[in-house]
Amino acid sequence: MAKNSKSIDDQIAEFKELFGPPPVPSIESKEAYFAAEDYFATMAGSLKGIPPFKAALIAYAQRPRLTTAEGAHLQRWAEDDRAEEVWQAIERAAQENNKLLLSAACFICQILAIKRVARAMDHLRKDRVRIRKHAEEMERKAKFLLMPDPLGMPPIFPRSGELARLLRDAAAAFRGAVAPTQYVPGVGKTSRESDAPAIFMSQVGHYLKETTGQWLDNQVAVLTEIAFEDLGLVDAEQTQRARRNVRRRSAARKPAA
Repeated sequence: MAKNSKSIDDQIAEFKELFGPPPVPSIESKEAYFAAEDYFATMAGSLKGIPPFKAALIAYAQRPRLTTAEGAHLQRWAEDDRAEEVWQAIERAAQENNKLLLSAACFICQILAIKRVARAMDHLRKDRVRIRKHAEEMERKAKFLLMPDPLGMPPIFPRSGELARLLRDAAAAFRGAVAPTQYVPGVGKTSRESDAPAIFMSQVGHYLKETTGQWLDNQVAVLTEIAFEDLGLVDAEQTQRARRNVRRRSAARKPAA
């Protein structure tokens, strides 16, 4: 795919020359902040002849506290020729579904957040052997703390029972985090086969379904290719398969009358 000649860093510098630093986020009104950032990006982009969504990506890249990986993700996204078309399809579907304008900055923020969660869960999956060993060690320490003194003396540490309970709770939490199949709040049911791209595809798919009323599998495939540069080509069938393998918990059924 063709790439633009100027780097995203060069274009950020030009944006700053035109408008100064981006506005500081307001904790009280994230929606107002995202709207202001969209306006800032659109104005700067129009002056430089940059498409609106690419301008939003460049403006977002100015934010402090972005990681190196997130900066690289934004650069790939801004340089990808399909980015504008994908965004237009999502924005149009969202407007048709809920009659509201979807903020580009909010959408970018959501995609980066989903990727962070997917990476974190994938790390736990790969590190499960070490985590289980630590959980077993916690159980052994809890058992030791609860052992009665052979001569009937009071415990050396008066709060040993409380500490043992905390260790057992921690062990259970760590074992649950690396269970073969688990339900993760906000993510869904995952298994050992659920790697970062699969979790990302499933989560982005559900996010777009909630926002637009459609699965938009082709758009999810493009977003996944951009997010994971070493993954190669992704098609709609792969995104559908990811949704089946990473399932969200169904709403509780009402009891029969």
